[in-house]
Amino acid sequence: MPYVTHVRRQRRWWPVVRALLLLLLVMLFVVFCCAPTLALWAFGNRLPRSHSFRHGEVVVRNAATSPIADAQPEAQVVVSPTVLRQIGADTSGWWMPPGLLRVGQNVVGELSLPNFRPQAFRWQVLVAGSDATPLVGLRVSPIDLTRFLRHHGKTVLKIGKTPVMTCIYVVDWGRITDADEPGQSPLVRRQQVVARGSILLISGQVQRTLKVQRLAGHAWTTFVPVPEGYHVQMRVAIEEADADPVTLPLVGDARPMLLKQLETAANDGLADGLEGVVLPAWFPLRLRTEVLVE
Repeated sequence: MPYVTHVRRQRRWWPVVRALLLLLLVMLFVVFCCAPTLALWAFGNRLPRSHSFRHGEVVVRNAATSPIADAQPEAQVVVSPTVLRQIGADTSGWWMPPGLLRVGQNVVGELSLPNFRPQAFRWQVLVAGSDATPLVGLRVSPIDLTRFLRHHGKTVLKIGKTPVMTCIYVVDWGRITDADEPGQSPLVRRQQVVARGSILLISGQVQRTLKVQRLAGHAWTTFVPVPEGYHVQMRVAIEEADADPVTLPLVGDARPMLLKQLETAANDGLADGLEGVVLPAWFPLRLRTEVLVE
């Protein structure tokens, strides 16, 4: 009986399967590379978008995969892809795939606060770094802050019930940075405040400028849980000052009174400005902040 040799035939469909698998891998690679651009393109088609709130309006103007050269933001939020992905998932309620958000992506727009200044602030959210805590930076013009204080922070000194002097505050420079303490509640943020400027004293037809070389203290931001998210409260305390001496009849050295009036005016303005301000529940309370007045 002759020997029979079995020859295994190559399956005809295997090359097709390999080609399809290779094509699928290429398509997945292309989708992964283009996903951020496609996502921003889909988002950009719905721009501009605006949202009004109690004291102003925020407008989203543009979105890009790389920093916009002429953005020149006055307010900037720098956040890592991981943190922004988590915020996006908490906001939308949808799972966001990894790789959709990448370094360099950014969104720009304007923030209108008519009570503070006529023109809107330019802002930017930039995806960058790997820090677990977003960084918020804000630049404020001394002219804008002084104009705001002139309308909302002007105070009148009284002896008894008799007005004796009007005080107008002028800020030349200032800086606010984080100064949290160990064991501090996660619902409270503490910042150090340093500034310099002057106080314009007006009594009848007489005016005098009191130079303030250094003003320092702290500010506390408290997030109060409410059903809609967090209500924001702020207060400041002036703890030290280096100012020119000023003497008033029946009062003597008026600097402690002037600084206490400034502190009171600031807290009254903050209470009025933040009335009704509620942040959404997904808002990241642990932010690094830096405000510069120059």
